[in-house]
Amino acid sequence: MEKKRLYLNFASAIIIIALTMGCVSSNKEVITDTEELVKNDKIYNICLILDGTDRKVREQSTPEVDIQYLMKFVSTIRELGGVTLFLSWIDDNSENNTHVYLKMTHISPPQPPYIAPKKDYETLSEYNKSKNEKMSKYVADSVEFAKQKEEEKGKISVFQKNAEKIIDLAYSDVVAATKRGSDIHGALNLGVKLLKSTHNASESYMILISDLIHNTGRSLKEIPDDVTLIMVNESVSDHQFGERVIELANLEMLIDFFK
Repeated sequence: MEKKRLYLNFASAIIIIALTMGCVSSNKEVITDTEELVKNDKIYNICLILDGTDRKVREQSTPEVDIQYLMKFVSTIRELGGVTLFLSWIDDNSENNTHVYLKMTHISPPQPPYIAPKKDYETLSEYNKSKNEKMSKYVADSVEFAKQKEEEKGKISVFQKNAEKIIDLAYSDVVAATKRGSDIHGALNLGVKLLKSTHNASESYMILISDLIHNTGRSLKEIPDDVTLIMVNESVSDHQFGERVIELANLEMLIDFFK
């Protein structure tokens, strides 16, 4: 009942603002940013994998992700358009690790309708009917927009709680103390599986906050050409992936990469 009242109040406020600003009688057409529409039509799959196996010795200076940074990253990528973000971690058996995910759909607020001036051949009744139908649709769309935004907040809140558990696992003493515990191949195999679990992605990214140095016996499966690999690490490491990997020096550069 409280949410329903919130939506009704929101809708009433929309009408008042619209009437106050004169949107129902303006002769100016609404101009949209074509480039922004094209950008937001894309669908992104992003898999973020954390590596805490080097946490104690810090030989390769791999940065650590905390929940504050992760949610900042979420805020950045949600502006891209439709995004599914997967989160997992690296240990000595990465392919079998659990994961959490967050699916975000770009939600654009409805635009106030353009109401043309009454034409000479229209009756006042016909004109008012057309105007009211447009305004009713605008109010309904505005209520639905508010509802979707509230639902998204709930999904993000649940993701944050579950992501904190993944972060705790990734940087736990158990993982850091495991001898020869960097199963990079397993992490990549898992990442490919997750990225391909949702279809019709315009762009797919696998991001490893890691030095990418593999030291277990697991073999690497094929990484599709349409998956972009990104490594975030403060120092240049001697990994096997060569120019296939985009190397970023720190976490802020990762944020900038998706802006």
